[in-house]
Amino acid sequence: MTTEFQTLKMRKSGEWAGFAIFALMGGFATAYGVMVPVFRQRFDLDIAQGGLIFAVAGASAFAGIAFGTWSVSKMSARLAGAWGAFSMALGAVLIAVAGSWSATLIGVVFVGLGFGGADATISQFASNGGSAKAVHRTNILNASFALGAVLVPLLINFAIKTDFTLVVSAIGFTFFLVGVIFFKNVSGRLFHEKSREKPQGHRFVFFLLLIGISFYVGVEAGVGGWIPTYLIEKGMTPTMGAYAVALFFSMLTIGRVFSSRVTKFISPAWLAAYAHFASVIALLMIFFTPWTFFSIAVLGLVCAPVFPSVLVWAVRITPGDPRTAGFFLLAAITGGTFSPTLMGYLMRYFGTESFPLILIPPALIGGLIFLWAIRQNVKEHIDLD
Repeated sequence: MTTEFQTLKMRKSGEWAGFAIFALMGGFATAYGVMVPVFRQRFDLDIAQGGLIFAVAGASAFAGIAFGTWSVSKMSARLAGAWGAFSMALGAVLIAVAGSWSATLIGVVFVGLGFGGADATISQFASNGGSAKAVHRTNILNASFALGAVLVPLLINFAIKTDFTLVVSAIGFTFFLVGVIFFKNVSGRLFHEKSREKPQGHRFVFFLLLIGISFYVGVEAGVGGWIPTYLIEKGMTPTMGAYAVALFFSMLTIGRVFSSRVTKFISPAWLAAYAHFASVIALLMIFFTPWTFFSIAVLGLVCAPVFPSVLVWAVRITPGDPRTAGFFLLAAITGGTFSPTLMGYLMRYFGTESFPLILIPPALIGGLIFLWAIRQNVKEHIDLD
């Protein structure tokens, strides 16, 4: 069975390899939140120095996305999608064996480059066309990312107590293996259809979506990066912090698996806006109620549809442009880079207990931006399945 995107062809095993790449990279990037306390202790870092890992990861991912955005229509799909997995394999091994903070950050750079490249290309392959099947593929792809963000941090938390080097090296080998499977089961390429007509007003709305998604990813990355530290400062154990991250991304996974069904009754655009405002309520629950873990679960569930919904929305208003996912992800990684790093400095000033309140402004602003985009009434183009 094959799935076709213009001249792109992916065997079923190629699709599953793409899902596996997303699961691994989502998990490894999220596991930085679990690894930060370890690196702080091992290399004698303060909280702001530990937060530097998010800036390095984000900056290198930004560069990877930029290259992936360019390469998605310039080289074969198999190479455009697989090189990121190989880069992440190398980076994971370097992190596993690093004996200094500088060496660790070099590994983070390779992981970030591969993360960005795979994210830009495979996301475009999945969402291309904006059809109902594309919505489903995009949700499964992002659900895989969230599932990995549940399992890999737990695995690395276990590795911290046993053999960190062995486990992280094994993750690197797995990156390489699924990259090879993807490479062997994908053929063809995408083309930039410059002559294809775009709906009136699409540039402004696309710009709003880029700004809005940067705020959303800032919230998601902030939760994944700092929730362990927040809970540890409240007197909980590092294991409880890892469980909290796992809970958040478990609910993201569940929500994304089922959100494609919700879009049969409500458009991806309105779903993304409503979800943003619901996340503000969940953040207030984390701060003001004693039901911390329940509130984290609610936050994960309401955040679930935002990213895949806005990506499909962006693809629908820019038909024929294979760079859409790349531009979208450049904006996303900008929010994911600056938010956790800025949060580290804000928490040093206001206290770690301010963590949920710090996330409320970007959540609220993102929702308002999506409402503004909806009000432009730009026509969406949906390819036939």
